[in-house]
Amino acid sequence: MDQLVFATTYFNLTINNAGFTATLDNDIIVTSDLKITSGTLETHATNNYSITLGDDWSNSGTFNQNLGTVTLNGTGTQDISGGTFYNLYLNNPSGTTSLGGDVTVTNTFTMSGGDVASNSNTLEMGTSTSNQDTFIRTSEKISGAFKR
Repeated sequence: MDQLVFATTYFNLTINNAGFTATLDNDIIVTSDLKITSGTLETHATNNYSITLGDDWSNSGTFNQNLGTVTLNGTGTQDISGGTFYNLYLNNPSGTTSLGGDVTVTNTFTMSGGDVASNSNTLEMGTSTSNQDTFIRTSEKISGAFKR
């Protein structure tokens, strides 16, 4: 059964509904971990709601980013298991975002605080030479593989 994810603040949010889609009803805040263990999480096909996340992003299901924004604004190390994001905004001045899988940003990647450690994975911006994405940063750094 498909579900709506209501606009509220969650401590942890787990999507675990194989074969079905959980669609954002509005912007949400997750103060700790967001896990997509099975099924699909969708920002919303026409409204493109955003997700603000205080800790780790784990995705072993499907994430349909549409034109939505995912913001990581934790206070320590934040892990991203990998995936594709339309807009990805990192605002973690006291921590590092660590990639546990390849990450692709298809529109705008903003770093306003904190560094990225890609480890043995790749951070890729854009989807082709004609769509290279927008990259905004001040003094943050990316350690490891970066592809544009």
